[in-house]
Amino acid sequence: MSDIHGLMGWWYTTGPGALHQVVACPQDTPSCVLVENAAGQRFWAPTELVKGIATAPESRLFIGVFPGGIVYADRARETFGDYERLAFLPFGTLEFQWSKNPCPASLRALVVADAAGVQARRGEDFQVSTSGQTVRLGEMAA
Repeated sequence: MSDIHGLMGWWYTTGPGALHQVVACPQDTPSCVLVENAAGQRFWAPTELVKGIATAPESRLFIGVFPGGIVYADRARETFGDYERLAFLPFGTLEFQWSKNPCPASLRALVVADAAGVQARRGEDFQVSTSGQTVRLGEMAA
């Protein structure tokens, strides 16, 4: 199946914990897309309905800059009331750390690309607050 609608990987929710993701856009039924919910159940949904409520995978990715490093999380999934953490990039080592939670394929490439951009800046000052505080990337604090 091809992605004739450009919706593969797009997602939407219908309430807390009710994540739905487009997994197929068959050419022989252009009026429908195959959707999978968080429980792994698949069902057909009207293409126009999904286009109206679905969001691109990029909008799922939360990137938080904190004093110790960058946290990558999935806005569509929650753990104990917080976005589910996918990975962490500590400023001191720049050694990327995946969380034990599986990272959706639609987000993995986005996380890796962002982290690689930060890692390429090793040795540079990186602003970690709106007040102008910086850390030196790849250097442990003394």
